[in-house]
Amino acid sequence: MRRVWLGLLRNSAVMALVLWVVPAAIASPFGSGFEAVEKPLPRGLYHSAGPTRVGAPAALSSAASESPLVHGTLVRIAWSTLQAAPSVFDFTLLDREFGLAETLQTQISLGVLDAWNQPAWLLDECESFEFTFQSNLVQACLPWDAH
Repeated sequence: MRRVWLGLLRNSAVMALVLWVVPAAIASPFGSGFEAVEKPLPRGLYHSAGPTRVGAPAALSSAASESPLVHGTLVRIAWSTLQAAPSVFDFTLLDREFGLAETLQTQISLGVLDAWNQPAWLLDECESFEFTFQSNLVQACLPWDAH
């Protein structure tokens, strides 16, 4: 029994050392100017808005987003909306949502939709597969390198 207790103490001491040293080692992996900022984990009730689209109301414009009981909104946006062509990005809709979140002093959980929301140009450059979603046949890039 004594041997087991000493083993636990030794393992606890090593674990405490790891927990003390590791955060200090990874706090600034890129040197000065890139220090990690610790933020609290998101907590509370989040409103799940429909996908954010051009011409549609902002996800944060609903009454649910303005409720004092709601702490944030899930903003979903299609990958094809963010990157219509290789190396061409449009963050207009995200800028709108982040601006509203700042005005309402609320948080955003961001979801970038892929699969059938991937850019058309990407399908031309990948090995793809087909699947059925809600009775519709969908083509998407394999999420791994098949070779």
